[in-house]
Amino acid sequence: MEAREGGGSEGEKSSPTSSPVSLVSNFWKDFRLEEEKSVLDEQGLRIGENQENSQKNRRKLAESTRGIFLCQLIGKSVH
Repeated sequence: MEAREGGGSEGEKSSPTSSPVSLVSNFWKDFRLEEEKSVLDEQGLRIGENQENSQKNRRKLAESTRGIFLCQLIGKSVH
């Protein structure tokens, strides 16, 4: 099993006696799952808010476009 790049202690990388279990265990300790979960939860909430705002703006744009189109139709039929 290869030692991961960019993380872990030098002892982990150079020690031929490190077991795969200890390598995996150290990886998950270094990973800080709770911190990552918090960051991802926050990003997910922002994505949801942005999607909601985007949907509202698309509806407004559709209404505006529809209004302009109707005004053009009415204007052309009068002339």
